Amino acid sequence: MREGLDSAPQDAQKLMTWKLSTLARVTNGWSMNTDTMGVYGNYYLKRAIITQYGLGANVPEDAVYPANLFADRAWSAPAVGTRAGCESPSKAS
Repeated sequence: MREGLDSAPQDAQKLMTWKLSTLARVTNGWSMNTDTMGVYGNYYLKRAIITQYGLGANVPEDAVYPANLFADRAWSAPAVGTRAGCESPSKAS
């Protein structure tokens, strides 16, 4: 039992990392979680993930929290604005 308790935090982190990419609808690398955001019921895994990445959340009617899940991947295009005033860091002086 002691070993199980000792490994619980690491096991939970692994589970949360594994579940993150399938927690919500993903389009073009952006996660748009609008199903049960802010109202979790007994979905404790989702509650833990949301708390880890941003301390709580409002219901979708009040706010939407898009997340770029793949920004750290080599094949992912950088999230850089293209409108005036939103230059990439490499072009800014």
